[in-house]
Amino acid sequence: MSKSEFNQLEAYINSPFFLKKNNYPLKLYQALKEFAPKFNAANLTKEVIFRMVFPQVKYCDAKMRNLLSRTVKIVDSYLLYLDNEADEFGRDKRLSEVYNKRNIESEFFNYSRRLLVDLENVLQKDTNYYFNKFSLEKELYFHLKSNRKNSNELLKKTIFDFQNYIGLEQANIELEVNNKKQMFNHDVEIPSIGLSQEIVSENLNLLFLNEINQLLIEKDIQLYIKIIGNFEVQLDKLGNEESLNIYMALQNFGVRQANENFNLFGPILFKVYQIGLNSNLLIINGLIITSSYLNIVIVGLKIGAFKWTASFITNYEHLLAPKIAEPIKRFSLCNYFFISGEHEKVLDITNTYKFQKIGTFRIINAKSFRIRSLFQLLKSDNSLYKLLLNHCSAFDKYIDREKSLIKKRKIMYKKFTTLLRKMAHAIINNKWDVQKKKAFKMEVEKDKNIRYRDWFLEILN
Repeated sequence: MSKSEFNQLEAYINSPFFLKKNNYPLKLYQALKEFAPKFNAANLTKEVIFRMVFPQVKYCDAKMRNLLSRTVKIVDSYLLYLDNEADEFGRDKRLSEVYNKRNIESEFFNYSRRLLVDLENVLQKDTNYYFNKFSLEKELYFHLKSNRKNSNELLKKTIFDFQNYIGLEQANIELEVNNKKQMFNHDVEIPSIGLSQEIVSENLNLLFLNEINQLLIEKDIQLYIKIIGNFEVQLDKLGNEESLNIYMALQNFGVRQANENFNLFGPILFKVYQIGLNSNLLIINGLIITSSYLNIVIVGLKIGAFKWTASFITNYEHLLAPKIAEPIKRFSLCNYFFISGEHEKVLDITNTYKFQKIGTFRIINAKSFRIRSLFQLLKSDNSLYKLLLNHCSAFDKYIDREKSLIKKRKIMYKKFTTLLRKMAHAIINNKWDVQKKKAFKMEVEKDKNIRYRDWFLEILN
């Protein structure tokens, strides 16, 4: 909950409706409030809270569980209340259904017709729009007091909106299936519904989804560029759910293609990321998607947008999930300083910060930034040789201990440190010349199973 939502919860629990039996849920809230907002104090235990709520009673786990259960039900009710207050259309639609169930026909018809008028003014005609319109029209048409004899136009609208709804749902499911095929080689076929051309041509969301599905099958770069341009222009007319689905498909497609041909797709993917940031499509429930944050940093650095990327790392740090914000930011800065050649700053971060909770491969990459930065600095400072060897040994031990790595991956990392040691040995023995570098380069070119191969080829040119 936000701070204001949490504070308002006290007034909600304090309602006589909830406290008609006793006021212990309120006391529980007030006890927990002392530990807000982080709720991570060492003494935040059931026993401590129990003593605050029941100061004269010996701890009883069953009594505590019952109190927690009752209070959680009140909180659940509060969350529904908040959601109900935030969704005015949904609240009125549910109210019309309540009136219908209670046979208050006049209010049912009034609410249903007014809601249909409100929908006519909606710009973003997405899945929810067509579902709400279809369900309201259907209820009106089939109501016992409805004049069906003279309701042909209403029936036509009901069918039209229903077809739009199922058409969008199918296109969204097809998009997910096509994504799965690209990522996991899933083989699933969905039979076509067969919509009329009128529906397809009038439904902007459906047109985009169909084009995206075509893109995922054909992998045409010109179609990709065309969809991106149209998407940016028409974004405000697309529904929230569809725009997010379309955007994520554009992003994921770009990531896959950039992995195969970065020179061609990298700048296009960078544009996609900028659209996502400008439209808040990368911000879900107030937080930026962690993988997208890191990918934006990598893509920005690889296309040379150093100033923009440095600004992004700082400006969007506060939108990362709180538990991983600090390590993700520092990992991103390591990436930034390493690519921009500021290797002393890489060492400053990696020597003073212990990376945790960011995933095995990111932790390994952070360690590799330190080793590779030491190697770059070794070229002008031979005194770093022993330190580099020590870090290579520590790196090897970490790789050996890491159970999540398969044997093939461990061998790739071991080849990385082995070659780095050989190159470092050549440097301190004054053998780092054109011929030696050429020999190392041939060794790397022959072995495609060496980690950080592209980096080796870059520094050996």
